[in-house]
Amino acid sequence: MKEYNIEIVGACGAGKSTFTIRLVQGIFVKNYDPTRQDLYRRKIVEQVTDHSQIQYTVNLLDTVGVTDKDKESPDFQDTRYLFGQGFVVVYDIANEASFEEAKSIMKEIITVKKDKKTPIMLVGNKLDLDGDRQVLRTSAVEESDKYGNCQFMEISCKDNTNVMESVQSLVKVVDKRTSGVVPKDNDGSCVVS
Repeated sequence: MKEYNIEIVGACGAGKSTFTIRLVQGIFVKNYDPTRQDLYRRKIVEQVTDHSQIQYTVNLLDTVGVTDKDKESPDFQDTRYLFGQGFVVVYDIANEASFEEAKSIMKEIITVKKDKKTPIMLVGNKLDLDGDRQVLRTSAVEESDKYGNCQFMEISCKDNTNVMESVQSLVKVVDKRTSGVVPKDNDGSCVVS
């Protein structure tokens, strides 16, 4: 069975751990201790057609939010983003600062990986707070379009909207890059949901 290493990154409070827990355990956790850094595994069975499915395991690295002080550390750039074959970059649609941080993180990933086509899923979390939106969907689409393999989805960890779909879509791009084979249900087009 294939395995994929996915890093969950984003600003403090954007919903990285909530995303990871929703994906792995299927529950919504409103309050939790801030993450130090945790690694989770999840087997995913994805229905491709009525009669076929694909199975794979994702290793999810739920990372700690980064402060400006962390960025001043000399080995900050050298140690981050080494685990991931693909990245879920999470921001809060009701927090403009978290979107700005997500944009910065995507640039850092490309720099560290030295690959402009590193698979990235830009995720606008907290769709359930649409009435408090500070980040326009069009702004996120424009940002994701700047990168070769960056997809975009808005999700709600609370309502479980597009959480699994965002990882499945990212895995398809990672799989295409690592094996050169595109899964049958992927037409190679960019996904915006």
